[in-house]
Amino acid sequence: MLVRVRRDTAANWASRNPVLALGEPGFVTDTGALKIGDGVSTFAVLQIVNVAANLSARSPAIRNGLLAVPGPPEFFSSNNRPTGGELYLTRVVCDASGTINKLWIRITAAAVTPTAGQNFMFVLTESGTTGTRAAVSADIAASLTSGGLLGVTVTPGVPVTAGQTVDLGFLMNAVTLPQLAGAAQGLGDQPALGPLYQASGPFPNRYAYGATGAALTAVPATVDLTAVSPDQAFLIGASV
Repeated sequence: MLVRVRRDTAANWASRNPVLALGEPGFVTDTGALKIGDGVSTFAVLQIVNVAANLSARSPAIRNGLLAVPGPPEFFSSNNRPTGGELYLTRVVCDASGTINKLWIRITAAAVTPTAGQNFMFVLTESGTTGTRAAVSADIAASLTSGGLLGVTVTPGVPVTAGQTVDLGFLMNAVTLPQLAGAAQGLGDQPALGPLYQASGPFPNRYAYGATGAALTAVPATVDLTAVSPDQAFLIGASV
């Protein structure tokens, strides 16, 4: 017996924005995103339930709802704790064209007493050695106090094309920072890739990373990428 779920293009889902029944799946045919209804929420506000799965898809990630992701989760098998006040950047290659509206990280141990108004996720675009803030989230302090997959909306949306590189990042401040899914590779010995640092391991051309080392409480409008140093690498993805 053939069973077909409710399905449509992203544009049609956005324009109609229906309320799916409890347990009713809705599939986005041109991005691969899957949402499950709760009987109350409109399609636009439902979470993409296959983001965890699409973090295992290296290329093209768009098939599972992501525009860009560094690599499969088994490569990011350690639990790394960032340093408060540092901008952590991960340069990724976009697998398809689209608009980045959401960033994703996986929290493996919750934060303790995050500082209100000082925790954000963001997207930078690059021009030479300067990173320009293209989008930033609202404060995510309250979201850091529980574990699991965290999806955060960034504004405005960032249009990207397949093959384009962008920097995905976060800034966190708390009494105890959360632990995040990160790379298990030894860090600090990778060769420079422009102002960022080339990833080691099985995906050396997939992403680069670094941290500013500055004590910040907000995401600046521009970042001097030459000031970025090798640091921990984290699993972070971008979706439509």
